Amino acid sequence: MNELVVRLIQAIQQGRRPGQAMVEYALLAGLISVVAILALIGIGTEVNQIYQAINVALAAVPAIPAP
Repeated sequence: MNELVVRLIQAIQQGRRPGQAMVEYALLAGLISVVAILALIGIGTEVNQIYQAINVALAAVPAIPAP
């Protein structure tokens, strides 16, 4: 059984080229970065709208006169 596992691992690794894993990690990191940026842009827009609504609501409150 151990010999079968060793042969399977060797067969899988024979098809891989040196540096292939590095390229895969770089592509994965790039994809994660793009998704994170898009998510932050979407969240940022929503947060900006919330702050604008708060600003409008606060501007409508009359000022308290100083004693």
